[in-house]
Amino acid sequence: CCCCLRCCCCRCCCCRRKRRSRCCGAMGLNWPADGEDVVAELMDSKNLDVDFVIFTLEGRQDMVLQDGHKGKGGRASVEEILNENDDKVMCGAFLCLGIDDREVTVSIRRKYIHFIWVGPNVSVMTKGRVNSQSGELKNYFPGCHLYLQLMGDTDELSEESLEKVLLAAGAAHKPTHYDFTNAALEDA
Repeated sequence: CCCCLRCCCCRCCCCRRKRRSRCCGAMGLNWPADGEDVVAELMDSKNLDVDFVIFTLEGRQDMVLQDGHKGKGGRASVEEILNENDDKVMCGAFLCLGIDDREVTVSIRRKYIHFIWVGPNVSVMTKGRVNSQSGELKNYFPGCHLYLQLMGDTDELSEESLEKVLLAAGAAHKPTHYDFTNAALEDA
């Protein structure tokens, strides 16, 4: 990060002792031991029990999966949890379905939306740290179709806003609509 570069230029004592991470706080994140399994569970097309996952940043670098922050409920559950945690940094992903109904055939495509939530009551220092950690937060969720950084409000999580962005990002075979409740999976 820029703080490490600045320290290296001035040859401060932290850099001479090779402790750059303590100098600026640019440490990697610590994910839960089962974190990758939880993300794989979300991305598993055969699993209908999990359609969202949310990790919470505790302290400077510990990502934690809290009770109730994994399961069914999709976009609506994510929005509700984020609005209840206005003093937290959270990241995760949720499933929505792109449905292409052409009368003769119906195609259902899974779309994953990744988000980084920085609540409106998060300190300025933490907000700055999130910017340098955002790459690692995104990389933990491979295969997402859309990446959002939500800074204090959930307007971008509205169904209308998401549908507009997803349709604009789509290729030649755009779905006719999106299902944010994921009910079409149970009907299929």
